[in-house]
Amino acid sequence: MDEKRRDPRFKSDQKLWCEGQDAKVEATARDMSRGGMAIVTDKESEIGSRINVSFTTEDERKVSMNMEVVWQNRKPEGGPVAMGLRIVDFEKGQNAFDRFVQKHLEEPGPGEGSGGTPQEKPEGARPEGAADAADAGKERNDK
Repeated sequence: MDEKRRDPRFKSDQKLWCEGQDAKVEATARDMSRGGMAIVTDKESEIGSRINVSFTTEDERKVSMNMEVVWQNRKPEGGPVAMGLRIVDFEKGQNAFDRFVQKHLEEPGPGEGSGGTPQEKPEGARPEGAADAADAGKERNDK
């Protein structure tokens, strides 16, 4: 498959707190990049909806960002839903998030010789042809 992602990503098991219009739920990031992430949670959000995602980094820095749902994939038999989220803006911790991502991209993942290589999508995480969370919508202007 032709890789069209702009930002390298890393596999993750980062625990998240997500708040949307009508739900507050825990989620797990399955992969992350500077522009977005793929998450798994029990509560589905509509494509195009905005949710606030927050977590605490390993060095106890708080990160809180507004994100847009750009794809979703629920297994037909039910269970958790996978969603792709694009970062819209930060409420808190943009520098902490950038350091967090950079640190994890530099660390070798399981079975890898070096960090920073794009990771495969989580099994069943997104339908074929779906837009990448980092590539959907407007560009981030981080310098």
